[in-house]
Amino acid sequence: LLRAMEMMVDAGMSTQDVIASATNIAAQAYKMENVFGSLRSGLKADIIAVDGNPEREISTLRNVRFCMKDGKVIRTST
Repeated sequence: LLRAMEMMVDAGMSTQDVIASATNIAAQAYKMENVFGSLRSGLKADIIAVDGNPEREISTLRNVRFCMKDGKVIRTST
């Protein structure tokens, strides 16, 4: 998925649109927007934190420092 996202940016898509296509737009396409896809109360807490700003450089999504799945921390950097 990350490589595909990088390729979309390379093809001219904005990083904001690429991130949206992998999150809330994908959830809407699968009719799952009431389960995941955005940061809202009541939705699954699946989030990552990265070093850097992916809106400026999409490849920073490769630098995961924190990962939460279903509200439980499953990875932190050391």
